[in-house]
Amino acid sequence: MTFSVNKNEVISLGDGAADFIANGTNTNDARTKWLHIGDMYIMRMAEIYLLAAETEQMLGNGSKAAEYLNVLRKRAARSTATESQWKLASATEDDIFDEYAREMAGEFSRWALLKRHNAFETRLEKYNKRAAKSFKPYHYNRPISAEFLSTILNSEEYGDNGYGQTSNSGIENFK
Repeated sequence: MTFSVNKNEVISLGDGAADFIANGTNTNDARTKWLHIGDMYIMRMAEIYLLAAETEQMLGNGSKAAEYLNVLRKRAARSTATESQWKLASATEDDIFDEYAREMAGEFSRWALLKRHNAFETRLEKYNKRAAKSFKPYHYNRPISAEFLSTILNSEEYGDNGYGQTSNSGIENFK
């Protein structure tokens, strides 16, 4: 069985995949195991609204950013809430950060948002003073695991994003 991904690429899945697709049986064939992962969310519509609001706010269009956030806030508001309780006239960067925190809680996009805006220091100082005391600039980069570094031959050259696991950790190069 073949699928045409685009006009220049054709993927062959083999007979086991064809059987799986046709009748849902898993033959435990390595070629078909990936087909049995089920549905997976890639992006939610709320994230589109958040990105649009973030973009408008960065362009200086706070009222347009608020329009995007208000769609989400209206959907999430309690039925007893009045419009004046949830509606924004203009959105600030803090409004967008707060809406991301509520809307995308547990979806692991917060770190990317705060890195994108260089906002770790300000948000930590405001909401987690204890963590703010130990924050270092190299925390903007994710650590590279010691297990990975121990398996490659050039770990000293590769470095560890400043976390001190190699002699070439890069700490001295961070500003």
